[in-house]
Amino acid sequence: MKALERGSIKMVSHLCIWRPCMKCSIPILNDFSDKAPRYFDILTLGKEIVFHLAAEHKNIPTFYFVAESPGRNNLLHQVDRYDNIVLHIAVMSSCYSVSFFLALLIFVWKLKRHLGLLNKLSGVD
Repeated sequence: MKALERGSIKMVSHLCIWRPCMKCSIPILNDFSDKAPRYFDILTLGKEIVFHLAAEHKNIPTFYFVAESPGRNNLLHQVDRYDNIVLHIAVMSSCYSVSFFLALLIFVWKLKRHLGLLNKLSGVD
């Protein structure tokens, strides 16, 4: 019974973070960011994360809010159940401002890696 309760609590928690990502509720996301930042790392059943949902639903303010949060850039490489990264979802959803932002970010990462600066500056491999 306790496992069922934990599963129910986990599902309610998932819904609390997923719905604002789809509906552009920045104040709610801001509360989660302050009080429970680890919820941004939770995967849906489809292995989607906050970035996938925001790009899929063309929720540009939410995408940028999460992207500007410290420590979230590693999530941009997370693949969903179809092996799509966030850039793929943004392009498929015709969310071009997010697509451009991600393509530029990837270019900068690769340039820094090529120059040997990425590991020194951010600790990302």
